[in-house]
Amino acid sequence: MNERMKMTAGELYNPADEELYTLRTKAHRLCMMYNQLYDTDEDERYRILHELLPYSDREAYFQGHIFFDYGINIHIGKNFYANFGTTILDVCPVRIGDNVMLGTNVSLLTPMHPLRWQERNARPDADGNMIQLEYGKPITVGSNCWIASNVTVTGGVTIGDGCVIGAGSVVTRDIPAGMLAAGNPCRVIRPIENDGALSGREDAETVHYWLYAPGHNACMWENFYSHGVMGIGWGELGDLNAYPDMKAIHEKLCEAYGDDSYMNISLALWQFSHDLKPGDVVFAKNGRSEIVGMGIVESGYEFCGKGESGYASHVRKVRWTHKGNWPIQQTLPMKTLTDITSCTDYVRIISALFRS
Repeated sequence: MNERMKMTAGELYNPADEELYTLRTKAHRLCMMYNQLYDTDEDERYRILHELLPYSDREAYFQGHIFFDYGINIHIGKNFYANFGTTILDVCPVRIGDNVMLGTNVSLLTPMHPLRWQERNARPDADGNMIQLEYGKPITVGSNCWIASNVTVTGGVTIGDGCVIGAGSVVTRDIPAGMLAAGNPCRVIRPIENDGALSGREDAETVHYWLYAPGHNACMWENFYSHGVMGIGWGELGDLNAYPDMKAIHEKLCEAYGDDSYMNISLALWQFSHDLKPGDVVFAKNGRSEIVGMGIVESGYEFCGKGESGYASHVRKVRWTHKGNWPIQQTLPMKTLTDITSCTDYVRIISALFRS
């Protein structure tokens, strides 16, 4: 058994091993590259994360800065969001389910060190090189969890589905599913019951919140508002239901236009046709600093031909409830369509604009 196998199995291993050193320095270099990019460098950030986290969902979002040991031992599900300052030391596997949010400065730490100094201190190996043995324990975070700011999770912990971990907690023991837990050490406070639903609906989590650009600089906003729709272009692709996945849309765009810089457009088209659902809330934006309206999606996706509708090729019916001009201090994403459901600060701040 080599050192890498020992490490991921939770056995004592030598972190100075050449293979581990190479993997670790590569991950640290990619983290540094990611941390030096602007939020607007979306394609490059996407590329780096895909290389750094090959076994995680490709749409996982990290605000940055990020600090990972290896990356290859991190497994992240769908609809993941992490705020500033995420640290994941993955000497052992770190498994995170779907629909998980991490607050600022969350640390998931799998490394462990012997308690006895006689085993912990550096010692010479057979060749006279000083080595310091360590080991690790895996971490599992279930689906639909919210880990609030400044939480530390130590090796060997499993957090069950649907948990909320309060800010500043140090989690050293397993947390059963569906619990609110907090403290140092973190302890279960109570089960999360329906009294915690802000809307009074048990299925409130099924509503998604979206930022949407109705054309460049909101040039189509008046048209969309008057017709009671939201739309997106690229009609030459035809009916988006004909594509089995986002990758197929991306390949078609690359084939048609001769380069591969259409990842964000491919994602927007796929989400518009497949992920948006009736009942979802849409915030219409103008550029990156102004909200111009809010509405509720009322229909499934429709293809109206190559612009034959007079306003868009790909449309959904929307009941626009608000129209106006609301400047916002937070810098909004550039993308045409962005699911901000897990970005609770965005949702809270933008929703507050429409409260009388």
